[in-house]
Amino acid sequence: MTETFACPECGDEVTLQGATPGREVQCTRCATWVEVPYFPRAGVWTRARFRESRYKWLVPLAWSGVGLLALLITILAVSKYVSSQNRAARESALNEFVRAADTAEKSGQNGTALVEIESALAYLKKCDAPDRDQVAELKARRDRLSLREAEARLEAAAKLEPAAAVGDLLLLQQRARTDRALVGIAPAISDALDSARRKQVNGEIAGARKAAEEKRPLDAIALFESALTIADKLDPQTFRATMAEAESILGPILGLRGVIITQQSGQFTFGSSESYSNQALPYLIDGLRQQGYMPRPSKGPAAVLWDRFAGQRLEYQPSEAFGVLYLQSQNRISNVNVRINFKRGGATVWHTNLSLRTQVPLPDRSAFVGSRLAVADRRSSEAEKILYDDAFASFLAQITPALKGVPAL
Repeated sequence: MTETFACPECGDEVTLQGATPGREVQCTRCATWVEVPYFPRAGVWTRARFRESRYKWLVPLAWSGVGLLALLITILAVSKYVSSQNRAARESALNEFVRAADTAEKSGQNGTALVEIESALAYLKKCDAPDRDQVAELKARRDRLSLREAEARLEAAAKLEPAAAVGDLLLLQQRARTDRALVGIAPAISDALDSARRKQVNGEIAGARKAAEEKRPLDAIALFESALTIADKLDPQTFRATMAEAESILGPILGLRGVIITQQSGQFTFGSSESYSNQALPYLIDGLRQQGYMPRPSKGPAAVLWDRFAGQRLEYQPSEAFGVLYLQSQNRISNVNVRINFKRGGATVWHTNLSLRTQVPLPDRSAFVGSRLAVADRRSSEAEKILYDDAFASFLAQITPALKGVPAL
């Protein structure tokens, strides 16, 4: 066996052939005698180290695998536990809804039972992956309860006063449009609603007749307005019959008390025909009613009666203009002038002219705003609109007192 080692004197490599450790050999370079060191058997030592280094990494890997497996098992166990707890909680909540529905249904409270089943369905929709069979069973029960409850309400409506019956049947009809369980009874609901409305129309007509006999013309007019509005939702024959009845009773009354209000073309700065119709008209109506008259309604089927029989007309014509400068500013005040004529049979029986202007100085303004308006050196549409609004508000406040001059009934 050939071995080599380094000379401790010169460092040159000394090669041995079968030398025994402990013997002395002479270095071929420096001629120094050196002792042969001990040499282990290279083959055995190298294989042992190789085997040890080859499998040493498997130990931590094995322990890591064991730890990972344990973690997975733990996660699965916890997940299964949580899932079972959630399932148990869901079943408990559903059972509560179902038990409440059972109790209500046994006592004849189908509406309450329906609410409980619908609550159960709404709860299931929020759950992950609900049981389809369970959902289908609850939906079928919900449809049965909905139909039963609607049939009971339909039967009860026949015993109510017409106005109350109409209100209940309208709600039931609206529900039938979206509830598939009520498709079969939708025609019956419509028939019951028409019947209740006819009763309501007949009741309003009877009340109007009585009011006319007792010299309560305003009540008679109001009752016929209601009757015509309801009859307009029924068949044409019923509406025509109601209109004929209203004409026979209200014709003479409207000839005496009916008033048609019209606005004539005017001149405007910041106002308009629409602003007067929207804001001034309610004051005109109120003033006329206080004098015993009945102004024409702005909408509804009864309005045609005024067109045929009303014996009075109230015409008003607005005229707006700018006035002098406001204090030391460059902004102009506003003048609002409205001429009002009250006619009977085409002849004017009363008239007035309302002339209002911006108050100087403007009331109810902060010192800061008041001073800015008073000394503004430039004309501003925003500032002049503030001055106009004050004049228009003064006009509105004078309408009702002014109409006290209309000949009262």
